[in-house]
Amino acid sequence: MNPGFDFVATSNVGLIRSGNEDAGLGSTRLLAVADGMGGHAAGEVASATVVNSLYVGLTDLPSDVEAAQVWLEENIQAAHDRLGEIVAENPETRGMGTTLSAVLYADGQALIGHIGDSRIYR
Repeated sequence: MNPGFDFVATSNVGLIRSGNEDAGLGSTRLLAVADGMGGHAAGEVASATVVNSLYVGLTDLPSDVEAAQVWLEENIQAAHDRLGEIVAENPETRGMGTTLSAVLYADGQALIGHIGDSRIYR
């Protein structure tokens, strides 16, 4: 049985924008991509905040599938809450946003979490 993911990651700013608002995380058990909303205030802050919230939680990531599902839900909610705190502390970031697509490997299963309209398909 595969103990997790093998992965390669890259990001490209493209031909139109001057900056990249993407943030990503790759580990053997969690893959996540956040896409800061272009044209909104601080999209790069939003995407980095969401990915960092997941990264910080990796030390407590359970292997049991039910507990891992709760972990994913709680950490996505914590990221959402942190975005609200940032806006409250820095009104100039009002309107910032991000999508998130995350896949978590637990107990031989893949768990999927989202923010926004980005999706993961099998």
